[in-house]
Amino acid sequence: MADNGLTGDDLARIIGVDRSIAYRILKGTRNLTADHIKKLAPRFTVSADLLLA
Repeated sequence: MADNGLTGDDLARIIGVDRSIAYRILKGTRNLTADHIKKLAPRFTVSADLLLA
């Protein structure tokens, strides 16, 4: 995310969650869901399969 200039607030907006959830994901206390990954894949122009691996 840092390489793309993104913050936790940006992550929250991209995956459609409250910012507190996004920051928990970044801290590693909460996992991404399949739905989150499907929303992230187009943003980073990668296959969702790559993010699931």
